[in-house]
Amino acid sequence: MDSIISQLDLYFGKKAPQLPAGVKEAIVKYSPYLIIISLVFLAISLVSLLGIVTGYGGLIVAGMVGGMTRIWISLIVAIIAGIIQLMALPGLFKRASKSWTLLLYAQVVMLIGNILSTDIVGFIISAVVGFYILFQIRALYNGVVPAAPAAPTMGSNPPVPPTV
Repeated sequence: MDSIISQLDLYFGKKAPQLPAGVKEAIVKYSPYLIIISLVFLAISLVSLLGIVTGYGGLIVAGMVGGMTRIWISLIVAIIAGIIQLMALPGLFKRASKSWTLLLYAQVVMLIGNILSTDIVGFIISAVVGFYILFQIRALYNGVVPAAPAAPTMGSNPPVPPTV
């Protein structure tokens, strides 16, 4: 797996046009919150999707078999990817590299779902955009949270520079 990651990093992280540092920082800063929002929407849509699957599951006719298969694949893939993203969430706030790896695994699961549901165009777009963003921000996930500057305490004097 490390060789695949290093190949992807070569093409999407090093050879690809670089995102500006501010954009990378914004993606890393706000991605945990976006994942929380997407997990809430995922939970809502899973309830809806489950209702569709159970409601129409007994009405399989000649033209619906493929559609029902795609719905089941989407349901299973969404649950697996959602669980992986949920596992990554605490580490994303700490910028842990393990959480970045979990996001990569969630991306791979979603790509496998695209292949299984024969969505080749979706696969290509998701792979290019997803890997590009992931590998552009990879360097910012090193397990170190940037330290905020220390605020001066009451009664402390700022250091005086030496005079010449």
